[in-house]
Amino acid sequence: KLQEAETIFQEALVTAEALKGREKECAAILHQLGVVQRERKEWSEAEKYLRKSLEMRMVANAETHQIVKTVVELGRVLYETHGGDAALHFVQDVLGNRRMKVLPARLLSWTHYEIGRWCYSQDYIN
Repeated sequence: KLQEAETIFQEALVTAEALKGREKECAAILHQLGVVQRERKEWSEAEKYLRKSLEMRMVANAETHQIVKTVVELGRVLYETHGGDAALHFVQDVLGNRRMKVLPARLLSWTHYEIGRWCYSQDYIN
């Protein structure tokens, strides 16, 4: 199923990239490709797709919750590749980025909750 999903997302990305003004759609597809790679434990590919998605979402002024979703997914990948400190540091850096819109308190707390939950489930936090 992951291979089928990847094929569909790759085809969708080619189509979206061919159309001007579709940066938000491209970012969403890249996010999904990153999730597929994370599920496969293809960490470097997942990180590549998610970083590109995050950058596109920030440049395109995507909705804050979409940016947060990608931050959380990328934090999960960084946890797996570099450990919990790197994941938490990354999240703090992104949330403090001047290009980032001020996060509503609800989304800020959700982001920290999701990263904390992920670290806890991986036995990083005892």
